Amino acid sequence: MLEALDVSLLELVLCALAAAGGAAVQGAIGFGYALVMVPALLLVAPEAVPVTALAVATPMVLVQAFAERHALDRGGFARMTAGRVPGTVLGAWMLTVAGTTFIAAAAGGFLLLAVLASALRGVRTTSRPVEVAAGFASGVAGTVGAVGGPYLALAYADRSGPVLRSTISLAFAVGVVFSLVAVGVAGQIARGPLLLGVALIPATFAGLLVGRRVAARLEHGWLRPAVLTFAGAAGAFALMRALV
Repeated sequence: MLEALDVSLLELVLCALAAAGGAAVQGAIGFGYALVMVPALLLVAPEAVPVTALAVATPMVLVQAFAERHALDRGGFARMTAGRVPGTVLGAWMLTVAGTTFIAAAAGGFLLLAVLASALRGVRTTSRPVEVAAGFASGVAGTVGAVGGPYLALAYADRSGPVLRSTISLAFAVGVVFSLVAVGVAGQIARGPLLLGVALIPATFAGLLVGRRVAARLEHGWLRPAVLTFAGAAGAFALMRALV
């Protein structure tokens, strides 16, 4: 079985721990899975990015969206999805013509600028153009490196936890399918990374359960700082990945 996954037992355990930790973060603040999972994959199985992270994220975000479906912002979901479609197409095209180093550096730089802008403007209600732009940026970054969540979370950083988590989780669910199809069209899906994603689903759901138990404690002013912190860390990670 390990031969089919293209990893050793130790590497599989490390990936499972990262999957559980990333899912716990995602369950608590609505995103962050890839921020923990992708660095682990880059360490032990770099060829598994982005397919493994995308494959294992699909059932997780569907469950999270269903669990808090009562808080879904349908209009915001539609606008983010509308932006995600052309962003995904652009991301798939960039995979075929541009180096991943340049793309990662650009994505990281733009994300850090977005975090800075969000922090400077203070707590304000998101706007429709921002939601569309967040979907577009998420489509590009998610297709290229499976790290598209922070853009969506920034657009909803001013909303309540249930609204943020349910809306961006459903947007993730649709977007992840788009990204997997786009990566497949670009000829970037291999059997090993896909099977590895399936093997990590149990650890992912264990972490998600822990994260959902923590989520309620992040209300009352803690959610927005957590979103900005993890989004900034994602931007820094993308830049470091490009440079190192």
